[in-house]
Amino acid sequence: MQTRHDPPNAPNHISSRLRWCAAACLCSLVLSACSAPRLAGRAESERLASSPCEQAYDQASDDEGRAGAHHPSIMRYLSAADARRQWLLVAANCPGRFAEGALRSARSAVAQHDLAVTLRIDASSSDDDGYGRPLAGRNAAIRGVGGGVLATMAAAEDRAGFALQVLASRSDGRESIAVGDGYRANASRLMSMAIGGADQRRKVYDVGALTTTRQIGIDATTRLAAPVPALVEIDCARDEMAAVMGTDGHERTVCLHRSAVPDPSSGAGSDAGTRERSLLVLAGLAAGHALKAFDLGFPATDPAIFA
Repeated sequence: MQTRHDPPNAPNHISSRLRWCAAACLCSLVLSACSAPRLAGRAESERLASSPCEQAYDQASDDEGRAGAHHPSIMRYLSAADARRQWLLVAANCPGRFAEGALRSARSAVAQHDLAVTLRIDASSSDDDGYGRPLAGRNAAIRGVGGGVLATMAAAEDRAGFALQVLASRSDGRESIAVGDGYRANASRLMSMAIGGADQRRKVYDVGALTTTRQIGIDATTRLAAPVPALVEIDCARDEMAAVMGTDGHERTVCLHRSAVPDPSSGAGSDAGTRERSLLVLAGLAAGHALKAFDLGFPATDPAIFA
């Protein structure tokens, strides 16, 4: 009987095949490990090369998407809080997007507050963007903005304050009186910085619609029904955004050059930073009125706020 023997080179053949497979796997791991940082570095350089407007808009859009996606509630809360801030940066850095940035920031604030209730988190600790805070109580110096813009915003604040005071007089609205007083104080603060701007404020305003309307009114822009205080707030936000944007959709503020990497010797970086900080204050002011309108019952949908 013959005994079967394996060829003498069989073990070496199998071993060589295993070595080739191991080498191929090792090469793929080395290549993937080396290529990832290169791609990440390229993405980082592209991000740094983009303008402040593009950076803020991309980040705000990403945060807004995560806040509304199927993620854990805490992740959605943090994304909504960051979107609130990033949309204000969009308003401050993107010509023609001041209104969009302010309104989307306010809507992100609504989502943040709703999630805070779900998570039992005190969201007031993250309100560092000036929403609802009187200008008189903040170190908010506004420079690089036209006096006419600030004068128009002052009139909007004064008119809203007067309207809330009238509404409060019809009921026991002590809170509304205090809010109205705060808005009129904002108007005085804005007017004090409106160099060359004509004072458009009045002692009294025509509020016939407020005295004849019951608790629910009709928004003149969208024809939607909403509580009257909410209409006062959204009208104030619109007037302030229109003051900055202008009727043609372009900012009426003093346009200063901005670059991704400003030249320190030229002073352009400091001018751009001053203008951004000023527009952040104004965007937070308008967004605060929009947020108050949403809290009081005005719809926060796209057709309602972007009509």
